[in-house]
Amino acid sequence: MSSSNDPIVIPMIERRQGDLPETNTSDPETLTKEAVLSFHNISYRETVQSGFPLRQQTRVMERLSSISGIMGPGLNAIMGPQDGSRSL
Repeated sequence: MSSSNDPIVIPMIERRQGDLPETNTSDPETLTKEAVLSFHNISYRETVQSGFPLRQQTRVMERLSSISGIMGPGLNAIMGPQDGSRSL
């Protein structure tokens, strides 16, 4: 018998874009389930300039690299500095 305190394991699998299952919105069972958000291989690079106007240096900074995850129902938070780098 399982209790509500049992850990839940969600396996991560790699899928190609064409492998996603279709959603049938006319099926009542589909509409009553809780939503789950998954994201795969998210990367973000930013070009940053620094230095004085006549001697500026440009470099590419990688902010996110191959981030994947699943956000299930419940409390989820995306945290980071207040420079807006978390709002992709």
